[in-house]
Amino acid sequence: MSAGPPTKVDDSEIIDDDSIEDVPPVPVVTPPAAPAPAIASPPAPSPSPSPASLPSAASDLALPGLSMPAALKTKLDEAERVRRAEEEIARMSAEQAAQASEPVLTAKPLSVLDDVEGFVDKSVQHETLEALAPAMPGPGSQDGEEKAPRELALSLVDVAKSYFKGNLEVRVLDGLFLEVPQGSFEALMGPSGSGKSTLLHLIAGLDRPTAGSIRVAGADLGSMSEEQLSHWRARTIGFIFQHYNLLPALTAAQNVELPLLLRTELTKAQRAERVRIALKVVGLEDRLHYKPRELSGGQEQRVAIARAIVTDPKILICDEPTGDLDRKSADAVLDLLGELNRQFSKTIFMVTHDPEAASRATSKRVLSKGRLA
Repeated sequence: MSAGPPTKVDDSEIIDDDSIEDVPPVPVVTPPAAPAPAIASPPAPSPSPSPASLPSAASDLALPGLSMPAALKTKLDEAERVRRAEEEIARMSAEQAAQASEPVLTAKPLSVLDDVEGFVDKSVQHETLEALAPAMPGPGSQDGEEKAPRELALSLVDVAKSYFKGNLEVRVLDGLFLEVPQGSFEALMGPSGSGKSTLLHLIAGLDRPTAGSIRVAGADLGSMSEEQLSHWRARTIGFIFQHYNLLPALTAAQNVELPLLLRTELTKAQRAERVRIALKVVGLEDRLHYKPRELSGGQEQRVAIARAIVTDPKILICDEPTGDLDRKSADAVLDLLGELNRQFSKTIFMVTHDPEAASRATSKRVLSKGRLA
């Protein structure tokens, strides 16, 4: 059976079809219309929101006109500004609290730092200062009275130090004898390579001799372990270097505080008080929060001196303390060292190439080819 020709459909018949009349009222299209308020709500906010109004969730950081990395950076920058502001407020509050009430030190008082006014008017007497005072006639001394010998701050007996380069022995110090009374201001001179720095390292317990014995402030360094030497050094020795050795990222106060971090018996408030007084002693109380790059060379060296005395050491080891300073700044540093020696009876052992600096000492020695001339 063959199919007949296709029947031609009139367009007018489709338009007039009764099924088309049912389409407009059909409710099937309502589901897409239900979430319409949620879809329409995001464009409602302003197209350029302020950083403070940024959402905290990472999924919400895709803001109109702002890529995800930029939005995240904006959020982190805002958080960092808030954190720094909080830290600054906390620091200022701590300083105000410290000024409002002077903390009472429960640890052993510092002879140099327990009363800085004694450094200014020289009228305050301290028991610890009297114990360290050089044995010299006082106001009540009688003529002809025999003076007790001073205790030795340093005693080196037949000390030798050698280094080895392969099988070659380089002897830096050879059979050295040295006695330094307590409360002395000693200057050590000598040509480069004569062993001056090596001698300082041995006195400070930073190195050990090849032979001989070393006693510093009554302690036999040869009998101590490295850990014992570290604790002994933190309480007995103060270092002053030619190049200051200040940490550039820290403030003057933070640099001065570093040696006190080994003193676990001190509270944070006690450390802060000692730092303040040490900087006042060297005339830099108004530079507590300055970083090294904001200070002159002379001021940097005075910060280094404050760091050296903040633990109230018995001995100050000075390695070319004026080597990087102009004459005026060098004289100010030498004046300060002399005051620490005379007023606070600090034993000072200073290596220098400067004859003017050596002339400030009470005793001068010359080291040549590993021996004292």
